[in-house]
Amino acid sequence: MAMRVTNWWLSEEATQLKDDRELLARLHDSVLHQVRCTPQTVEPIELLAGVFRNDRVAAPFRLWLVLLIAEIGTVGRRLAAQDADRRSALELGVILSAHELAVERAVEAIARVLLRRWPDECEAVRCGLAFLSAAFPDSAYEVGIIESIGEFAATCEPHRAAMLTLVYALASAEESALPYSYKAAITITPIELSDIPSPLAPAVFAGLDVLHRMLQLESGLVFAATFG
Repeated sequence: MAMRVTNWWLSEEATQLKDDRELLARLHDSVLHQVRCTPQTVEPIELLAGVFRNDRVAAPFRLWLVLLIAEIGTVGRRLAAQDADRRSALELGVILSAHELAVERAVEAIARVLLRRWPDECEAVRCGLAFLSAAFPDSAYEVGIIESIGEFAATCEPHRAAMLTLVYALASAEESALPYSYKAAITITPIELSDIPSPLAPAVFAGLDVLHRMLQLESGLVFAATFG
């Protein structure tokens, strides 16, 4: 059943959209308006997961979909990392809002089903699934793909390897390895200094935020190679 927030996506004439990129941009904005969740954000999660699991959807779009799902599931923690200085100054801590917690739980509820696709996906889509593993390590552990992520990292070029090493540290709860992996990821990725999470942010929240920025670059390269 089409959810209210994505009704336009399933019902509008395709001619009203310039191209696939405009479709994806509008879908993203309808789910995470101004990159923040709303009371309606939880509604389309199952629909997005269903489209991702459809093998007729091309790999670049499945990568985009799983990244959106993981982005939704981490939005509260990433915003807390970005706002850590302000929250600390106001003694607000890192408590997530009710909406952020609701979408996090909704994504966690479907994470296992999506992560089970790991063996059948291409490298690019596996990078998106890796983000989901870092966000929900219990699901990754239950599915049994954490060691596969470590093995995958060993075969990749430096940027992707640094990204997956950070994923492995987050997914395997190796707290001693997290600071090194986090620093290596920042060093190898062109992230503006102003975009690096505050040292006051919880390590896992900061790691998810940097990982999200790395994956935005990764998915951008995949789309550039696919569509020119």
